[in-house]
Formats: sequence, C-alpha cells, structure tokens
Amino acid sequence: MGWQKDLGDILRSYFSYQSIKEGVQELVLVTEENLAYHQLWLTAIDSGIDALMKGNIEVFDIINSDFNVESFIDAKEFLEKLRDEYIKEYENAIES
Repeated sequence: MGWQKDLGDILRSYFSYQSIKEGVQELVLVTEENLAYHQLWLTAIDSGIDALMKGNIEVFDIINSDFNVESFIDAKEFLEKLRDEYIKEYENAIES
C-alpha cells in the first residue's frame, strides 16, 4: 500500500482527535528534527492530492473514514489545507 498507508496513519495519528492547527503543530515537532519523516509526510499528502484528482476511491475512503468529506473536491481541499498549514509551520520551525 505504501504512501496510502502512510497517509492514513498520519491523518489518524495527528488529525483525527484535534484541530488541523493542533495536529500540524504536533507533527512539526516530529518532522523538524527528522527530514526523512518530513519527506514521507509530504510524499503521502502530495500523492493523496494527485490520486484524488484522478478519482481514486481508495484515497477518498481513507480521508472520509475519519473526516466525513462529501466529495473528491472536499477531500482534495482538506489535504491541500493540511499541506499548506503544515508547510507554513514547518518553515517557521526550521527558520527559528
């Protein structure tokens, strides 16, 4: 399963029980010290966005199972929002 499993694991671990902002802050605490994990996260989320643009039901189901999105567009926007917030916080963390 590869990046799909990584995407599901990361979403459940950091975002299923708290806000996006809180999840991103917690994730950045891990990734700012571990470039490999940072790259894994970005690969998973970017691959998820690409797959949703192609209508991949597996990725939709991964997101919908915990976040109840209504459409592929909503799922894609959800991942894009996560990615954008994450990149902003990550860049702030590594610059400090």
